[in-house]
Amino acid sequence: MKKMTQLGIIAASALMVAAFGTSPATAANTARYTSCKTTGATGDVNIAGWKSMDKGIPSVQLSVYDSLSDGHHASIRLGVTYYRGGITYYPWHANNDGAGTWKVFNSYVPAGSDGITAVWVQVARYEGSTQLNLCTSPYLS
Repeated sequence: MKKMTQLGIIAASALMVAAFGTSPATAANTARYTSCKTTGATGDVNIAGWKSMDKGIPSVQLSVYDSLSDGHHASIRLGVTYYRGGITYYPWHANNDGAGTWKVFNSYVPAGSDGITAVWVQVARYEGSTQLNLCTSPYLS
């Protein structure tokens, strides 16, 4: 009876490792982050639920910080490269709340017909519609 109990515990432990052992690693592989900083502006993107060649991104969080009290505004946009060579730049999102403030924009990339191979952000400082300076984050792939 003691051996049967020990075998049952070992079997149950093996099943738990098989069922749950890879879940945290898989989840960690789909949560991604990249950022960049330029004069007067810092920005980042947090992406969840995406790995290279997926056709959409279910969760995109863009954050932009205005770091200078200069009357200019900080903006951020997402860039996406597709497997067959296309590039999409999504619209700029502005932080008009003034120096020392973060602005967060939640979005997603709808599923298309082509796999996404890279994602990045661009952060810029604007005077009205004139771009003053820009940075591009490292690509996530």
